[in-house]
Order: sequence, then C-alpha cells, then structure tokens
Amino acid sequence: MSAVCDEVRALFLTDVEGSTRHWQKEPDDMPAALDLLDRAVDDAVVPLGGEVVRSRGEGDSHFVVFPTASAAVRAAALLQPCLGNAAWPRSPLDVRIAVHAGEVQRRYADWAGVAISYAARLRSAAHGGQVVVSRAVVELVGEGLGELRLASIGRHRIRDLAGWTEVFQLYGPSLRTTFPPLVTLDTGLPPIATIVFLDTVGSGELTKKLGRQESRRLLGQLVELLASRFSAADGQCLKLTGDGCLALFADPDAAVSFARSASADSRMLGLQIRSVVHVGRVEFVRDEPVGRALFVAAELERRAPPNKVVLSRAAAALIDSADDLVILD
Repeated sequence: MSAVCDEVRALFLTDVEGSTRHWQKEPDDMPAALDLLDRAVDDAVVPLGGEVVRSRGEGDSHFVVFPTASAAVRAAALLQPCLGNAAWPRSPLDVRIAVHAGEVQRRYADWAGVAISYAARLRSAAHGGQVVVSRAVVELVGEGLGELRLASIGRHRIRDLAGWTEVFQLYGPSLRTTFPPLVTLDTGLPPIATIVFLDTVGSGELTKKLGRQESRRLLGQLVELLASRFSAADGQCLKLTGDGCLALFADPDAAVSFARSASADSRMLGLQIRSVVHVGRVEFVRDEPVGRALFVAAELERRAPPNKVVLSRAAAALIDSADDLVILD
C-alpha cells in the first residue's frame, strides 16, 4: 500500500446554474452545449497548467487542479468572458466558478481532501457568471494579478462550513460585476454591527492571589464558556483575549443575551467581568475588525461597573431597558 502525501493545490470548480431547467426545456441541445463548455474549460485552464479531473459524478461540472493560485484565478478570468461570447446551440449556460487553495491528496487519477468539499460549498453560494474566491487564495496571490482584482463581498454563513466565511469576488476587464446576494444562510455581516466587549475585573490581582497555574485554569474555563455562549447566540465574529473577548453580532438582542450569559457564567466561577454593548460601523482588514466604534466600546468598557451590562446611547436606542442594563454616554 503506497503512502499518500498531502499537497497544497489551487482548486477550480465550476457548475452550470439551473442545469436541470436546461435539460427539461432543451434536452436535444444540451449535449452540444456541454461539449462547447468542455472545450472552453480546456482552452482556459490547460495552457495555465490546470489538470482537469473528470471523475466528479456531475455531468455539467468541472474540477480542475492548478499548481498555483494565481494561475487558477487567471483561468477563471479567461473562461467567463469566453462563455459569455460563446455561440451556444440555444440558451447560454451560466457557469459559476469557485477558486480555493488547500491540502489535497493524489489518489490515482483523482484527488481527495476536505479542501475540495470547502471549494464545492463556496461554489454553491455563487451565481452564474460569477467567480468567488476564498481568503486562502487571496493570501497566496497577493497583489500579483495585474488588471484583475479580488475584493471582499462580506462574511457569510455557508452551508456545511463552520462559522463565518469571508468570500471574495474576482473583478477585471470583461467580467460581470453585479450579481444578486450570495446564496447563503445569511446576508453577510452588516457594516453596522452590535459590538460586545467583555473583560475580567482584576485579572492581575487574581494571578497574585491564586498563582499562575490556578488563575490560568480559571480564566481558561471562562474563555471556553464565552466561546460556547457565543455560538449559542449565533454570533458573527469572536476574538478571545485571554481574560475576555470582543464579539460582533447582527442582532442587538442576541448581543445582550450573550453579555448576560457571560456575566452569569463569570459569577459561577467566582469572577467579575465588565460588559459593554455598543452599535457602530465595523470593517475587516485581513480578517481583523477595525473602526472607530471599537475604540468607543473599549473606552466605555474601562468605565463600566462590574456585573452589569452597559449600553452605549446608540445601543440603548435599539434595546429595551431592564434592571441589569446601565446606559453610559
């Protein structure tokens, strides 16, 4: 039995949007249309080093493996305009393309690996004529695409992918740029988000009192609880800080529920935390949340009383008042 080695490859997946409809309406024309599609894919990918894998079990899809991410992106940029100008037998086929990069295993004439499933899920979110790309590809390609550009179209919950996935779209000459929202479980992280800052009170004193090992164990328990509560509240972004966290939510009520649960959990552990909820504009730079609203929330957190959930004025306008909520300017 031969050893199987993992290799990093760029994965290029296509399929036809609405292919069942095409087969139902134009069954006599589809074989010729798919022959044309096969030739167009070969012409776009083979000169750039793409290996076409035809054992995917889907009659109108293509799975292509490239040695480099930049070659896969350039092939997508060549293929879409070619398909848009093709002399189709009848109705044009709208093809969606996803490009991802990750570890795969060579298995005889085929490839296997979780990265392929990831790429397929990414493809399922796109529309015909669109090219969507993962952050892994963006990191590999950098700025070396000339007239082509990869731009974020938001963080989304994609079926069968854990957490929130940032999706990028390929822009360039002759490429369509406007599409409906991605087909996902959400509409993406809105630019106006609900921000939650949580911080343990007196963590330095706690270390002196309990010792380094015991305080680390206790704060580790808190962090595990925060992560669990965040998932249960359907949060969109979580950054753990060792003795607290920054969390982002689309729903202000979900943010308050998370802050309340976290406060209750900390008291069960014998800890006190400061909790702040604010609403403002948040953007992402290399997967890191940035924006003035984060500084406002951090300043409020420094003034927040322990074991209370503090609301900014902006958050208070969206959240019903309660005894455990304190409003700070």
